[in-house]
Amino acid sequence: MDKKYHIIIFLLLLLIATSLLNSPGVTDVNVWMRWMDSLEKNGLVKGYEVNRTVYPPLSNALLFLVVQCSRFFHVSLFIALKLSIFFFLLLTCVVFYLWTRRVALCSLLLGSLVLNSVAHAYLDIYYAPFLIYSLWALKERKDTLFALSYTIACLIKWQPLIMAPFIMLYILDARSFSELTGRRIVKIMASIGLPVLLLVSICLLVFNVELIRSFLRGASHTYLSGKALNASWLLTYFLHLYAPDKFGGLVDGLVMPVKTTEIPIIIGPKLAFVFFYGWSFVLFFKSQNTFKNLLIYSVIGYLAYFTFNTSVHENHLFMAAVMALLLFFVDSSQLSLFLVIALMFNVNEYIFYGPYGKGMPFSRWIGVDITILFSLLYIIIFFVVFFQQLNVHRLQPANREGR
Repeated sequence: MDKKYHIIIFLLLLLIATSLLNSPGVTDVNVWMRWMDSLEKNGLVKGYEVNRTVYPPLSNALLFLVVQCSRFFHVSLFIALKLSIFFFLLLTCVVFYLWTRRVALCSLLLGSLVLNSVAHAYLDIYYAPFLIYSLWALKERKDTLFALSYTIACLIKWQPLIMAPFIMLYILDARSFSELTGRRIVKIMASIGLPVLLLVSICLLVFNVELIRSFLRGASHTYLSGKALNASWLLTYFLHLYAPDKFGGLVDGLVMPVKTTEIPIIIGPKLAFVFFYGWSFVLFFKSQNTFKNLLIYSVIGYLAYFTFNTSVHENHLFMAAVMALLLFFVDSSQLSLFLVIALMFNVNEYIFYGPYGKGMPFSRWIGVDITILFSLLYIIIFFVVFFQQLNVHRLQPANREGR
């Protein structure tokens, strides 16, 4: 297709995103508004403490900037919030284009993220440009730039940390500890460890222990599934059916999120997540140490987190969609994987919140809650992706190449 048509498609998608600036967004928008009210009244540091959020501090720092822009330009907090999300969506596309130089891929990125960002007003888009830039820097061996940008992404939302073990293995580029020389470790610590330590230390100095508390709150969330179409959502369904006295029954035939910390209930999903995530990590360790393999096994590890872990939410496939598109850029044979993950990501949000964040105007019950069928399909998709890559791994040479 002629490049000018790629540009036209991108502009059409951009106008669609613009048309959604006044969409009300999901119920989380009420949370963002409360946080911004608190930040406006108490200032950044005290406001972040009062908010008692599960998000890292830089998310609130960005919302604090939204508050200041709202004051300066005399617009409502809601409009300022939506404009900030739109700006970061554009910035994400710009960073992605500067790496790939392909407008068509930018259109795929924009089309994949517009529902989550401008329509539903989630804050995932805030970390996207930093994550993409960090992966570019990692590929180009600009270790300090990688460390700074990746740490910023993690200090906006915790999800990028899920990729950290794979990134560390890629950076170490070793099959055993014996291959790690002292000189090499010092170089890694100087170029990566020190920038990470610097940024984290600054955050700790500014926000004190609230940084740690926010991480612990996020790690101790008690939702079995926060509307993520996964194994824990299926488990929630069965708890409604067989333990309604404790967890409540179906509501008009529909599954509702439940909270529990009971070990016999959560241990199965947790162990499944650890098993498949760990298996993905081992497969990467035994594979060639290429950037393509880093993306492949990181995507699979992330899908293991989404499919099996507890306290996963409907918007958490955001990062997997971004990484899958980068994988398609690196390896054009991965288009189908990207399309599947992008559809899974958008369907999960759409089925619960519709196009604007206020839900569907009709029931999702069709004799059974349709989300149960989607959850079953999502689990099947994970196993298809996982075992397909397992077969590919068996055909690859076992030696690891230098990055």
